[in-house]
Amino acid sequence: MTGDMVMSASLDLLRLRLRDVGSISIRDIAAASPALRGLSPRMGRSIRARRRLLATEMQSARNCYQLAAHMSRGLVAYLTREYQYLHLDAGRQSEITRLYAQFLDEFRLPLLEEASDQAAAAESAAAVSRHHDRLCLLVRNALDEAGALGRVLDEPDTPVCATYSPAVQLQVLGLDPGRLAGPVLDLGCGPDGGLVSHLRGMGRRDVYGVDQNATESDGIFRGSWFEAPLARGAWGTVIAHQSFSLHFTHAHLRSAAQAKAYAQTYMRILESLKPGGCFAYAPGLPFLEPLLPDSRWLVRTEPLSRLGPSLPKHLTSAVVIRKA
Repeated sequence: MTGDMVMSASLDLLRLRLRDVGSISIRDIAAASPALRGLSPRMGRSIRARRRLLATEMQSARNCYQLAAHMSRGLVAYLTREYQYLHLDAGRQSEITRLYAQFLDEFRLPLLEEASDQAAAAESAAAVSRHHDRLCLLVRNALDEAGALGRVLDEPDTPVCATYSPAVQLQVLGLDPGRLAGPVLDLGCGPDGGLVSHLRGMGRRDVYGVDQNATESDGIFRGSWFEAPLARGAWGTVIAHQSFSLHFTHAHLRSAAQAKAYAQTYMRILESLKPGGCFAYAPGLPFLEPLLPDSRWLVRTEPLSRLGPSLPKHLTSAVVIRKA
């Protein structure tokens, strides 16, 4: 975030809030946990003690917008870590930013008014409560669209993201890093783009990655696979280890609307391959691969039992589809 020194009091308050709610889960958000709808005593004391500085910082519309965007990015990263099958497209992310901007506007007004510090803190606490009511509704709607609301509310554990080493990814997919046709795109490359960095470290400058939580760097971009650059005939190799097809399977089982979006993107991925190029992914999609015409696509399915008996039960095969 730019302007950290200008917003020092606001960011200190945000860090204090994050410490207060550090054990909160996505289930707590969806269930409107009372722990989220109020402020701790130390938060109240901090607001009262730094009221004037907070008011000064929040007089700037630019400062408030930057802070809203910063908080929005943090929530998106948190939600997708907590429940990796939650899809937050650009429209929904903009909606989250708007909700934070609305909250900051409501939060700062009592700080600017001629009221006692105690009354200002109470009004700010009320703004927090209203904000979390709105966030609860947004998160519930997003989970419902993913067919996951009941699961999140009823089950204590949620499926979280994991990062695999480049060596494991290449082994599972049966790929030789020295023989990958370029350029190469890693769909769902993870926050640190480990495979992209690994291949670039081997001298491959035509390797790129996209992930909705990526820290952007050389060849690595933030965005969802629905928004990935998939121009016809653009890629020699597209890789998706435990990412696109895993989420596609989840959508296939739980959400007809999202399954359709995945199916359309799957075909866009195939059409983005150069002649002879390949799309390598795991787990396999046995409900879809038999439907591909042999005249256009050469499908190779590799059972992963060769890698050992302790694999997750959903990870039964890796698939390489080559464009004829």
